[in-house]
Amino acid sequence: MQSNLNPQYEGGEILNDIDLSLANYSSHIVSLLLKGCGLEFSQKTRILDFGAGRGTLARQVNERTGVKPICVELDPRLTVDIKKEGFQVLQFVDEIPEASLDFIYTSNVLEHIEFDEDILRVLATKLKSSGIIAIYVPAFPILFSNLDRNVGHFRRYKRAELVKKLSGAGFEVIQCNFNDSLGFLATLFLKLFGFKFNAGGEATVLMKIYDRLILPISKLIDFFGCRYVFGKNLIATARLRN
Repeated sequence: MQSNLNPQYEGGEILNDIDLSLANYSSHIVSLLLKGCGLEFSQKTRILDFGAGRGTLARQVNERTGVKPICVELDPRLTVDIKKEGFQVLQFVDEIPEASLDFIYTSNVLEHIEFDEDILRVLATKLKSSGIIAIYVPAFPILFSNLDRNVGHFRRYKRAELVKKLSGAGFEVIQCNFNDSLGFLATLFLKLFGFKFNAGGEATVLMKIYDRLILPISKLIDFFGCRYVFGKNLIATARLRN
């Protein structure tokens, strides 16, 4: 995860469990990010994965588009494997030339950055005039819990807040909807009953159950309209404002 505080991600063990236990969920996020951008991909398309972590999403984007994203990840411990697989990995987004990218996506990263609107402005400078950014972040401050604190979250977003920050950074928002309605209810339940999320053990079992049994139902409920009302996450797509 990208953080402007510490190059070594404090929630590394939890992140590893999430990557291993939520394979279907990761695939769903990639589908949402790519569907919303509306681009036709070719070998000339330049894509950035901002906050690539261990490269879970970058691998899937590569498989679906034929393009290997440039991966920006502050914590060098997380990128060892994807470097071996031939992905270009940079530690800082400043290393990317301005107006050089067609598509930027970032998943569960901005909430780790204290001054998130500042980084959105930086990302805007890296896009071509026709470029698109897709963002996936946790939603609803009411859900903020010890898990958020443990993995270094500064916030969970309100929809209006995310739209305002994108607009303030020079973007025109194409769409901004919620995702994972049942995940909202599950997260609220766990918060109210004080569930302590630790790497391994019961948490891993719960994530696997969610990924295989609950997620398909949540996707269906989202499809039939809940994505406009509530969900555990927000997904936004925006273009540079002319």
